[in-house]
Amino acid sequence: MVRDKRLPNGNFLGLSLLKSISAHKQVRILIVSIGAIPQLVELLPELNPDCLELALSVLDTLSTIREGKVALSNCSKTIPNMVRVLMRVSENCTQHALSILWSVCKLSPQEYSLIAVDVGLAAKLLLVIQSGCNPSLKQQSTELLKLCSLNYSDSIFISKYKLTTTLDDAADF
Repeated sequence: MVRDKRLPNGNFLGLSLLKSISAHKQVRILIVSIGAIPQLVELLPELNPDCLELALSVLDTLSTIREGKVALSNCSKTIPNMVRVLMRVSENCTQHALSILWSVCKLSPQEYSLIAVDVGLAAKLLLVIQSGCNPSLKQQSTELLKLCSLNYSDSIFISKYKLTTTLDDAADF
């Protein structure tokens, strides 16, 4: 239903249904086992804001189980697509994306936090921290930034990812 282009409301209706059924813990493993995660991650860039929020909500819910975390980490587009969403659509989308990134990066910090920083996560997290958004988002961003920076010395982390410009821009707010 979600992928069928012939149904004009298919994305919204299918994602609404997925969100409803993923609320039940016993169904989450089944959703993951049928390969829903990579399909949803692939769809993210082409979804409208309402559908994007639903898809992120489903992915966030699925990331609460081990199988969901593993499926998200095995999908090469998970991290880039989550970073792309940060601070773009809504605070809810940012919350879901941060939660998903945390789940994946926490699974294997050495591997996934490096990928996340390479696709621009550090700069986006600094923007979230400096924004006027919910304090819990700022806290989550701070924790994720700490996790990502564990692989680097402070000076290498800042210089390698050109954060000085972002830090200077954030100070201007």
